[in-house]
Amino acid sequence: MKNKLDNSSIQKSTWTDIDYQNMVWTDCKLYGFIIERDDENWTSDLLFDIDYILSAVQSEKPSLPVNHWISPCTMIFKNVFDLNINIDYKGGGLSRMEIGELYLTDTIKIENNKWVNCWCIHLDCGFITFKSGEMRQIQRLAPILTDTLELTLQERQGVGFKKIPYDEK
Repeated sequence: MKNKLDNSSIQKSTWTDIDYQNMVWTDCKLYGFIIERDDENWTSDLLFDIDYILSAVQSEKPSLPVNHWISPCTMIFKNVFDLNINIDYKGGGLSRMEIGELYLTDTIKIENNKWVNCWCIHLDCGFITFKSGEMRQIQRLAPILTDTLELTLQERQGVGFKKIPYDEK
């Protein structure tokens, strides 16, 4: 098993909606979300704290588990509106939410040269849909190699929504 992250697996610590086609959120854990209001501009941003799975590393021995390079990330959706959150834990205990997939369902022109994206986040316990301007995902810490699909709170330094990439600190 290689213990260093192959540079081809990740080439940057900040992604945007332009990178959407090359990204996968399946099995990423969701730790929380917040709405950040900008009263001056009458807009709100929607931020998510996730463990983003950068790549899987197959062991040299097939009997050993697959390891994963994971980094805590802040996903930022700018100028959000038409927010719909449907989370249902009926009949079960609460657990950390898991992303099934993040879909860009449509892009709509609202003014000359101004477009909004329609997003749907499928969760293991429901879904979140909304419209927004740009999307950014910021890697807050350097990737960590683990044999699970999530980091401990200690490894990820708690829950957070920082907007500074780890390589710009």
